[in-house]
Amino acid sequence: MLSQGGARSKCRVVATVATAARNDDDLVRGHHARSVRVGPWRQRAAFRKQDQGASMNQSKIFQGLVLALAVAPAFAQTTTTAPPPGRLLASNCFQCHGTNGSGGVDSIRGESVSEIYNEMKEMQRKTPPKMMDMHARGYTDAEIKLLATYLATLR
Repeated sequence: MLSQGGARSKCRVVATVATAARNDDDLVRGHHARSVRVGPWRQRAAFRKQDQGASMNQSKIFQGLVLALAVAPAFAQTTTTAPPPGRLLASNCFQCHGTNGSGGVDSIRGESVSEIYNEMKEMQRKTPPKMMDMHARGYTDAEIKLLATYLATLR
């Protein structure tokens, strides 16, 4: 024989199963829903729902793939040409000489590569250094060549 507490907990379990069965629209039988049975038509319907869900997921994956392929060219990186060598170095020159080389101080527009290079090298050697001489001392020989080559293109 079961104790009174044991019988109550058994009824609670059966009642919980019965409630779950009713919520899922399953077939419920018996006084306390002791036998819960799902008919074969419900099994077939459940399998159909699973198949439909799988095909819906496949359809969504396919749609996402098509969309990704359609917008991919918009996000593709375009090849950009690198700025001319010396242009970044010339950003210091633009403050006084302007972006086209004919600013408010001395005009360097139209000077040749060798003229600009020789002037910069001469400024590196001057003592005591003036404003432009101090700028020239900050560049290496290779940087002066790049800078002179770029500034000579400003026409």
